[in-house]
Amino acid sequence: MSRQAKGLTLAIIGPGLWGIMGVFIRPLYAAGITCMDITFVRCLIGAIMYFLLMLITNPSVLKVSFKGLLICMLYGVCSYGIGFNSYSVAITRIPVAIATVLMFTAPVWVTVLNMIIFRDKPERSKIIAIVLCFIGAILAADVISVQTGAGLDPLGIIMSLVNSLGMATQLIIPRFFDGQFEKDTMITYGFLGTSLACMLFTDFSHFEVIKTSDNGTTLILCLLAMGVLCTFCSNGSYVKASEYIDTVSVSILSATEVVVGVIVGYAIFHESITVLQGIGAVIIMFGALYPNIKLKLEEKNHKLS
Repeated sequence: MSRQAKGLTLAIIGPGLWGIMGVFIRPLYAAGITCMDITFVRCLIGAIMYFLLMLITNPSVLKVSFKGLLICMLYGVCSYGIGFNSYSVAITRIPVAIATVLMFTAPVWVTVLNMIIFRDKPERSKIIAIVLCFIGAILAADVISVQTGAGLDPLGIIMSLVNSLGMATQLIIPRFFDGQFEKDTMITYGFLGTSLACMLFTDFSHFEVIKTSDNGTTLILCLLAMGVLCTFCSNGSYVKASEYIDTVSVSILSATEVVVGVIVGYAIFHESITVLQGIGAVIIMFGALYPNIKLKLEEKNHKLS
Protein backbone atom coordinates (compact mmCIF):
# COMPACT_ATOMS: atom_id res chain seq x y z
CA MET A 1 0.00 0.00 0.00
CA SER A 2 1.37 3.41 -0.99
CA ARG A 3 1.93 6.17 1.56
CA GLN A 4 -0.97 8.14 0.12
CA ALA A 5 -3.29 5.12 0.36
CA LYS A 6 -2.22 4.57 3.98
CA GLY A 7 -2.90 8.20 4.81
CA LEU A 8 -6.31 8.22 3.14
CA THR A 9 -7.28 4.96 4.87
CA LEU A 10 -6.27 6.21 8.32
CA ALA A 11 -7.90 9.62 7.73
CA ILE A 12 -11.20 7.90 6.90
CA ILE A 13 -11.05 5.27 9.67
CA GLY A 14 -10.58 7.85 12.44
CA PRO A 15 -13.61 10.08 11.73
CA GLY A 16 -15.62 7.02 10.71
CA LEU A 17 -15.21 5.64 14.22
CA TRP A 18 -16.17 9.02 15.70
CA GLY A 19 -19.37 8.73 13.70
CA ILE A 20 -20.47 5.66 15.69
CA MET A 21 -19.91 7.28 19.11
CA GLY A 22 -23.60 7.95 19.53
CA VAL A 23 -24.23 4.21 19.85
CA PHE A 24 -22.05 4.04 22.97
CA ILE A 25 -22.36 7.50 24.47
CA ARG A 26 -26.16 7.68 24.69
CA PRO A 27 -26.51 4.79 27.19
CA LEU A 28 -23.72 6.30 29.32
CA TYR A 29 -25.35 9.74 29.42
CA ALA A 30 -28.72 8.14 30.20
CA ALA A 31 -27.14 6.33 33.16
CA GLY A 32 -25.79 9.58 34.62
CA ILE A 33 -22.15 9.21 33.57
CA THR A 34 -20.98 12.69 32.53
CA CYS A 35 -18.82 13.85 29.62
CA MET A 36 -15.87 14.47 31.97
CA ASP A 37 -16.18 10.93 33.36
CA ILE A 38 -16.25 9.50 29.84
CA THR A 39 -13.29 11.59 28.68
CA PHE A 40 -11.25 10.38 31.68
CA VAL A 41 -12.01 6.71 30.97
CA ARG A 42 -11.60 6.84 27.20
CA CYS A 43 -8.25 8.68 27.40
CA LEU A 44 -7.00 6.38 30.17
CA ILE A 45 -7.83 3.34 28.02
CA GLY A 46 -6.27 5.05 25.01
CA ALA A 47 -3.07 5.80 26.95
CA ILE A 48 -2.76 2.24 28.28
CA MET A 49 -3.38 0.64 24.88
CA TYR A 50 -1.07 2.99 23.00
CA PHE A 51 1.65 2.53 25.64
CA LEU A 52 1.41 -1.26 25.35
CA LEU A 53 1.36 -1.11 21.56
CA MET A 54 4.48 1.06 21.47
CA LEU A 55 6.17 -1.07 24.13
CA ILE A 56 5.80 -4.07 21.81
CA THR A 57 6.33 -2.47 18.40
CA ASN A 58 8.52 0.61 18.94
CA PRO A 59 9.65 1.10 22.57
CA SER A 60 12.10 3.86 21.65
CA VAL A 61 9.25 6.36 21.18
CA LEU A 62 8.38 6.03 24.87
CA LYS A 63 11.74 7.51 25.89
CA VAL A 64 11.31 11.24 26.36
CA SER A 65 12.73 13.94 28.61
CA PHE A 66 10.70 15.42 31.45
CA LYS A 67 10.22 18.61 29.41
CA GLY A 68 9.11 16.53 26.45
CA LEU A 69 6.70 14.59 28.64
CA LEU A 70 5.10 17.82 29.84
CA ILE A 71 4.79 19.13 26.27
CA CYS A 72 3.15 15.91 25.09
CA MET A 73 0.78 15.82 28.06
CA LEU A 74 -0.16 19.47 27.55
CA TYR A 75 -0.80 18.68 23.88
CA GLY A 76 -3.31 16.05 24.96
CA VAL A 77 -5.08 18.37 27.38
CA CYS A 78 -5.41 21.12 24.75
CA SER A 79 -6.38 18.85 21.87
CA TYR A 80 -8.26 15.91 23.39
CA GLY A 81 -9.46 17.13 26.78
CA ILE A 82 -10.76 20.53 25.76
CA GLY A 83 -12.06 19.24 22.43
CA PHE A 84 -13.95 16.23 23.84
CA ASN A 85 -15.58 18.15 26.65
CA SER A 86 -16.40 21.30 24.68
CA TYR A 87 -18.41 19.25 22.17
CA SER A 88 -20.34 17.63 25.01
CA VAL A 89 -21.17 21.07 26.39
CA ALA A 90 -22.14 22.30 22.92
CA ILE A 91 -24.71 19.58 22.23
CA THR A 92 -26.48 20.36 25.51
CA ARG A 93 -26.95 24.01 24.46
CA ILE A 94 -27.52 24.00 20.70
CA PRO A 95 -29.05 21.49 18.25
CA VAL A 96 -26.73 18.56 17.48
CA ALA A 97 -27.02 19.34 13.76
CA ILE A 98 -25.65 22.86 14.29
CA ALA A 99 -22.86 21.57 16.56
CA THR A 100 -21.93 18.96 13.94
CA VAL A 101 -21.65 21.52 11.16
CA LEU A 102 -19.66 23.96 13.31
CA MET A 103 -17.35 21.09 14.23
CA PHE A 104 -16.49 20.83 10.57
CA THR A 105 -14.81 24.23 10.66
CA ALA A 106 -11.72 22.21 11.68
CA PRO A 107 -10.30 22.17 8.10
CA VAL A 108 -10.59 25.96 8.06
CA TRP A 109 -8.65 26.18 11.34
CA VAL A 110 -6.01 23.78 9.95
CA THR A 111 -5.65 25.80 6.74
CA VAL A 112 -5.40 29.13 8.59
CA LEU A 113 -2.94 27.82 11.20
CA ASN A 114 -0.80 26.23 8.47
CA MET A 115 -0.69 29.60 6.71
CA ILE A 116 0.24 31.50 9.88
CA ILE A 117 2.69 29.04 11.44
CA PHE A 118 4.19 27.20 8.45
CA ARG A 119 3.60 29.77 5.67
CA ASP A 120 1.72 27.17 3.64
CA LYS A 121 -0.25 28.45 0.68
CA PRO A 122 -3.53 26.52 0.43
CA GLU A 123 -4.16 24.71 -2.85
CA ARG A 124 -7.26 25.73 -4.76
CA SER A 125 -8.46 22.12 -4.96
CA LYS A 126 -8.43 21.87 -1.16
CA ILE A 127 -10.29 25.14 -0.74
CA ILE A 128 -12.94 23.78 -3.11
CA ALA A 129 -13.00 20.52 -1.11
CA ILE A 130 -13.54 22.41 2.17
CA VAL A 131 -16.42 24.40 0.67
CA LEU A 132 -18.04 21.27 -0.81
CA CYS A 133 -17.72 19.34 2.45
CA PHE A 134 -19.13 22.24 4.46
CA ILE A 135 -22.14 22.49 2.14
CA GLY A 136 -22.55 18.72 2.32
CA ALA A 137 -22.34 18.81 6.11
CA ILE A 138 -25.11 21.42 6.27
CA LEU A 139 -27.36 19.18 4.17
CA ALA A 140 -26.36 15.88 5.83
CA ALA A 141 -26.86 17.29 9.34
CA ASP A 142 -30.30 18.53 8.22
CA VAL A 143 -29.57 22.03 9.52
CA ILE A 144 -32.13 23.52 7.14
CA SER A 145 -35.03 21.88 8.97
CA VAL A 146 -33.69 22.59 12.48
CA GLN A 147 -35.86 24.99 14.44
CA THR A 148 -33.16 27.21 15.88
CA GLY A 149 -34.80 30.25 17.44
CA ALA A 150 -33.57 30.74 20.97
CA GLY A 151 -31.68 27.43 20.69
CA LEU A 152 -28.58 29.14 19.30
CA ASP A 153 -26.99 29.68 22.68
CA PRO A 154 -23.76 31.74 22.31
CA LEU A 155 -21.84 29.46 24.68
CA GLY A 156 -22.95 26.43 22.68
CA ILE A 157 -21.66 27.98 19.47
CA ILE A 158 -18.37 28.95 21.12
CA MET A 159 -17.91 25.43 22.50
CA SER A 160 -18.55 23.92 19.05
CA LEU A 161 -15.86 26.16 17.58
CA VAL A 162 -13.50 25.28 20.45
CA ASN A 163 -14.09 21.60 19.67
CA SER A 164 -13.23 22.15 16.01
CA LEU A 165 -10.09 24.03 17.08
CA GLY A 166 -9.20 21.04 19.26
CA MET A 167 -9.53 18.78 16.22
CA ALA A 168 -7.23 21.12 14.30
CA THR A 169 -4.58 21.22 17.04
CA GLN A 170 -4.47 17.41 17.06
CA LEU A 171 -2.76 17.80 13.67
CA ILE A 172 -1.02 21.17 13.96
CA ILE A 173 0.82 20.71 17.28
CA PRO A 174 2.55 17.43 16.27
CA ARG A 175 3.60 19.09 13.02
CA PHE A 176 5.06 22.02 14.97
CA PHE A 177 7.19 19.58 16.99
CA ASP A 178 8.07 17.42 13.98
CA GLY A 179 11.67 16.29 14.35
CA GLN A 180 11.58 16.69 18.14
CA PHE A 181 8.95 14.12 19.06
CA GLU A 182 7.45 11.18 17.22
CA LYS A 183 3.70 11.36 16.65
CA ASP A 184 3.34 8.09 18.57
CA THR A 185 5.09 9.72 21.54
CA MET A 186 2.73 12.69 21.49
CA ILE A 187 -0.36 10.49 21.13
CA THR A 188 0.63 8.15 23.97
CA TYR A 189 1.49 10.82 26.52
CA GLY A 190 -1.22 13.12 25.18
CA PHE A 191 -3.83 10.55 26.16
CA LEU A 192 -2.13 10.10 29.53
CA GLY A 193 -2.03 13.85 30.21
CA THR A 194 -5.72 14.22 29.34
CA SER A 195 -6.75 11.35 31.61
CA LEU A 196 -4.76 12.77 34.54
CA ALA A 197 -6.24 16.25 34.03
CA CYS A 198 -9.80 14.90 33.75
CA MET A 199 -9.29 12.71 36.80
CA LEU A 200 -9.17 15.88 38.92
CA PHE A 201 -12.72 16.75 37.82
CA THR A 202 -14.21 13.26 37.60
CA ASP A 203 -16.89 12.24 40.09
CA PHE A 204 -16.14 8.57 40.57
CA SER A 205 -19.44 8.02 42.37
CA HIS A 206 -21.09 8.24 38.94
CA PHE A 207 -19.56 4.88 38.07
CA GLU A 208 -21.44 3.15 40.91
CA VAL A 209 -24.38 2.91 38.53
CA ILE A 210 -22.45 0.13 36.80
CA LYS A 211 -22.86 -2.05 39.91
CA THR A 212 -26.42 -1.05 40.71
CA SER A 213 -27.90 -0.97 37.22
CA ASP A 214 -29.31 -3.95 35.38
CA ASN A 215 -27.39 -2.68 32.36
CA GLY A 216 -24.01 -2.73 34.12
CA THR A 217 -22.40 -5.02 31.54
CA THR A 218 -23.69 -2.84 28.71
CA LEU A 219 -22.26 0.28 30.36
CA ILE A 220 -18.85 -1.38 30.75
CA LEU A 221 -18.88 -2.41 27.09
CA CYS A 222 -19.84 1.13 26.09
CA LEU A 223 -16.95 2.60 28.09
CA LEU A 224 -14.55 0.08 26.55
CA ALA A 225 -15.84 0.87 23.07
CA MET A 226 -15.40 4.60 23.70
CA GLY A 227 -11.83 3.99 24.84
CA VAL A 228 -10.75 1.39 22.28
CA LEU A 229 -12.69 2.27 19.13
CA CYS A 230 -13.56 5.95 19.54
CA THR A 231 -10.27 7.08 21.10
CA PHE A 232 -7.36 4.65 20.72
CA CYS A 233 -8.22 3.63 17.15
CA SER A 234 -9.96 6.80 15.94
CA ASN A 235 -7.78 9.60 17.30
CA GLY A 236 -4.64 7.54 16.78
CA SER A 237 -5.57 6.98 13.12
CA TYR A 238 -6.52 10.64 12.64
CA VAL A 239 -3.15 11.93 13.87
CA LYS A 240 -1.06 9.14 12.29
CA ALA A 241 -2.65 9.89 8.91
CA SER A 242 -0.71 13.16 8.85
CA GLU A 243 2.52 11.13 8.57
CA TYR A 244 1.47 10.10 5.07
CA ILE A 245 -0.67 12.96 3.71
CA ASP A 246 -0.85 16.66 4.51
CA THR A 247 -2.80 17.97 7.50
CA VAL A 248 -5.37 19.86 5.41
CA SER A 249 -6.31 16.67 3.54
CA VAL A 250 -6.64 14.79 6.82
CA SER A 251 -8.93 17.46 8.27
CA ILE A 252 -11.05 17.53 5.10
CA LEU A 253 -11.55 13.76 5.31
CA SER A 254 -12.89 14.20 8.85
CA ALA A 255 -16.17 15.11 7.13
CA THR A 256 -16.79 11.37 6.77
CA GLU A 257 -17.84 11.46 10.42
CA VAL A 258 -21.02 13.29 9.41
CA VAL A 259 -21.83 10.65 6.80
CA VAL A 260 -21.27 7.77 9.20
CA GLY A 261 -23.29 9.58 11.88
CA VAL A 262 -26.25 9.92 9.50
CA ILE A 263 -26.03 6.23 8.56
CA VAL A 264 -25.81 5.17 12.22
CA GLY A 265 -28.76 7.38 13.09
CA TYR A 266 -30.82 5.67 10.40
CA ALA A 267 -29.66 2.08 11.00
CA ILE A 268 -29.42 2.03 14.81
CA PHE A 269 -31.70 4.77 16.09
CA HIS A 270 -34.24 4.54 13.24
CA GLU A 271 -33.92 8.22 12.43
CA SER A 272 -35.24 9.19 9.02
CA ILE A 273 -32.94 10.28 6.20
CA THR A 274 -34.26 12.95 3.86
CA VAL A 275 -33.34 13.32 0.22
CA LEU A 276 -31.29 16.41 1.09
CA GLN A 277 -29.34 14.43 3.71
CA GLY A 278 -28.56 11.79 1.11
CA ILE A 279 -27.41 14.45 -1.34
CA GLY A 280 -25.32 16.03 1.44
CA ALA A 281 -23.61 12.70 2.16
CA VAL A 282 -22.73 12.28 -1.51
CA ILE A 283 -21.38 15.85 -1.69
CA ILE A 284 -19.23 15.23 1.41
CA MET A 285 -17.71 12.06 0.00
CA PHE A 286 -17.02 13.72 -3.35
CA GLY A 287 -15.60 16.84 -1.68
CA ALA A 288 -13.39 14.82 0.68
CA LEU A 289 -11.91 12.84 -2.21
CA TYR A 290 -11.88 15.70 -4.76
CA PRO A 291 -8.21 16.76 -4.30
CA ASN A 292 -7.03 13.16 -4.77
CA ILE A 293 -9.36 12.58 -7.74
CA LYS A 294 -8.07 15.79 -9.35
CA LEU A 295 -4.44 14.73 -8.71
CA LYS A 296 -5.02 11.29 -10.28
CA LEU A 297 -6.66 12.84 -13.36
CA GLU A 298 -3.77 15.28 -13.76
CA GLU A 299 -1.25 12.42 -13.48
CA LYS A 300 -3.20 10.41 -16.05
CA ASN A 301 -3.37 13.33 -18.47
CA HIS A 302 0.34 13.99 -17.98
CA LYS A 303 1.17 10.38 -18.91
CA LEU A 304 -1.07 10.52 -21.98
CA SER A 305 0.59 13.71 -23.13
